[in-house]
Amino acid sequence: MPSNRYENEDDDRTYARRHEASDEDNAYRQDWPEFARMRTFGPGVGSIIVGVIGVLIGVVMATYLVDVYRKQFAAQREAIENRQGMNAQQKQQTLSVMKTFTDGILFGLPIYGGFTILVSVLTALSGVTILRTKARWFGITMAVINLIPCTVNFYFLPLSIWTLVVLNHPEVKAKIYGLRMPEEL
Repeated sequence: MPSNRYENEDDDRTYARRHEASDEDNAYRQDWPEFARMRTFGPGVGSIIVGVIGVLIGVVMATYLVDVYRKQFAAQREAIENRQGMNAQQKQQTLSVMKTFTDGILFGLPIYGGFTILVSVLTALSGVTILRTKARWFGITMAVINLIPCTVNFYFLPLSIWTLVVLNHPEVKAKIYGLRMPEEL
């Protein structure tokens, strides 16, 4: 009878795998907060980048595009006034409709640009909170808002979905809530 507890090589490998698994489990138990923080890096940085891009787009909409549209509508108004095939009443009606349309665009574009800037700044701030693993509700709220097609950040749809998946991961939730282990959820 052999003195070794395991009689063949397969048993030795099984014993070694059990030891490795328990060592990995112990390492995981010690390092899980770092793993959770690493999971939030991509969505956090991505949200910051999307927020900055959105702010730039909002500024362009609120300033540059308003000026471009104003010049374009002025050129169209002049072309209608100089048109030969229209009588005075037709020109007046066309200019009236065009003025209503122009006023609507020139009023709405800065408002939408301001809305875009606001949502984008909040998105960038949510990226900071995601990186710091704080305020999970804020990250989820901004990810859901960015899923709505009326925001400029809607074009970054995969990032919003990724953010929602990461923020609902048990390790990340446990880290945000300050638990000792993810199993405590």
